[in-house]
Amino acid sequence: MRPTSTRKGLTLPEILISTGILGIVLLGVYSLLIFSLRWNRKMNDTVHVYQAAVKATTRLKTDLNAGSSASFIYEVDGLAFASARPPSGPFQLDPSNQLIYHKYVIYYLDNGTLYRNEVDLPSPTPSPNPITDLNMVKSMMTGQGQVMAENVSNLEISPGSGASVKFKVAGNQTPETNSITIQTRISFRE
Repeated sequence: MRPTSTRKGLTLPEILISTGILGIVLLGVYSLLIFSLRWNRKMNDTVHVYQAAVKATTRLKTDLNAGSSASFIYEVDGLAFASARPPSGPFQLDPSNQLIYHKYVIYYLDNGTLYRNEVDLPSPTPSPNPITDLNMVKSMMTGQGQVMAENVSNLEISPGSGASVKFKVAGNQTPETNSITIQTRISFRE
């Protein structure tokens, strides 16, 4: 008579082989997961950098479009100008159809952060006092201002019929490989 096999379960070699195959598959899945997490972090940083650069550029263009070229001053670490944008409502004109200026707008770089601030003029006027020094206007500020972008470098400002502004924004997570350089030319309203 032949003995019947009542085998239940797997042999040791079968368990070792299946465990090895499972380990190789899990290692591949783990590597893919790590790659995906790194890529996601870099893409989130890229989106943040792009949004910060566009936000700063858009606000700067809006402000300069309401600015006075006669009061425009720039230095290595920033720029300032008189703005005709009133606190609310449309632009205002004096009886001789000249724009009335309400404030100075200051953009300045401090430790890699681009700030925006406003200083109200003592009284709205069609001919604001010329700005001779950026520090003069900065000394009138009551606070640090609004953060426009972080990790900013290479701020370059060139005057002309308008203003050419160029700056570089780097990412927080991957600053060495993730940066954007924005350059824009803006014409003054007047």
